[in-house]
Amino acid sequence: MELIDELGGDEQAWVDLKSDYYIKGNPYLEAEFVKDVQSLANILDARKDRYLLIGCDEDDGVVGVSEEADNTDAESRHILSFEADDLQDIIDSRLSPGPQLSLYTFNEDGLRFAVLVVNRIKKPPCVTTSKLEDVDDGSVELRENEIWVRKSSGKKEVDRDEFESIVEYRLKQERASLMRGIRRVVELDPESIATIGDLEPNEKAEADITFSIDEEGDYTVSSEVTRDSFTKLSHDLEADIHRRESNPGHYTSLFDLMRYYAGYDKLRLDDDAVRLLAESALKNWIPGILWLDQVEPDQATEVIQSVPDEHSIRTTVCKVLVLLGDRETFDHYLSESNSISNPRFDADNYREQFGQSADSQLEAIGKILDRVEYDDFELEMDYESFDDDELRTLISKVASVWLECGDDDTCKDLKYALVNLELALGTRIF
Repeated sequence: MELIDELGGDEQAWVDLKSDYYIKGNPYLEAEFVKDVQSLANILDARKDRYLLIGCDEDDGVVGVSEEADNTDAESRHILSFEADDLQDIIDSRLSPGPQLSLYTFNEDGLRFAVLVVNRIKKPPCVTTSKLEDVDDGSVELRENEIWVRKSSGKKEVDRDEFESIVEYRLKQERASLMRGIRRVVELDPESIATIGDLEPNEKAEADITFSIDEEGDYTVSSEVTRDSFTKLSHDLEADIHRRESNPGHYTSLFDLMRYYAGYDKLRLDDDAVRLLAESALKNWIPGILWLDQVEPDQATEVIQSVPDEHSIRTTVCKVLVLLGDRETFDHYLSESNSISNPRFDADNYREQFGQSADSQLEAIGKILDRVEYDDFELEMDYESFDDDELRTLISKVASVWLECGDDDTCKDLKYALVNLELALGTRIF
């Protein structure tokens, strides 16, 4: 409401207003949704978040969305008929890099409205990766390699001057990053440089090395002898943990998270690592059971209580709480969360699963997926035939295939398979 009042009825480049918003049902609607998100992501602005306000207009502020907004069977589907992870899948399949989305719903004076938050991408431009064509009339609503940007008057396809601005922005980013790296290396004392040289990563070294960077950009280098072999994967995890120490809002990216899943048996998983990996998994709508398996159930509950209050994350948390059998924490989530009010979240359906059989729980909270395959990899999702160790191995294998996969739809199925395998593991270990 403060943002709406601040705008005073005017749209800014970083805020788009929609009195109602239908995004699926024909190629034009989906293309407009993709372009709206892309144009916000491509703003060369330091703001982390850009906003699309739904149920708001320039003249009257909050006007509310239509009563049929939640109808999943409508011919033209409203944005509020989708879960946030479904919206993310649409964007990830059409844009590269795909900006992170978060969807929130609110009520004001009896009127329901929503805010779609589009996170800033680190390296613009965000570019379309696929074509959307209307098979009925042959019109092409979206083409590959299009770049749309937002101006205060609306979105437009990039022109030469705007593209040059994006290129210059990227050059400044790379130049600044390079200079920071040079300055930091120069500022290292000789003993630290020697330490780095002595601990060059290799499979035989029995030492670990970590870096931390303060606000001034200076390195602190430390090393310790461990019983574990030094690997690049464990080093990357240590670096992620150190980033979390200086920035509590840091989470591992989906790509790196899949790397950790693929090599989980090579990682040294202390409490800090488990917390980072489990929270990062939940942030990417993955239960994180493989990581929560490393701690006691009460610790697992404490970890999942610390994730951000975002609808899609809370939905995944509720799934884990069902597997944990923690009805008290589940009810607490529903009473305290500001983001779990989406009408498509059926709380009663989840409540009914407490104490039910593993098959019932998987059917109620898992994704419908019988098999997944890519190249030579093929997996029948027959959960009863897998023991606990096989489930862990398959989770790691699916992550490895995901890393190699170049097809967006198959990547989505592989991610769903990993989610289901983790849920199946959760029914056993919890």
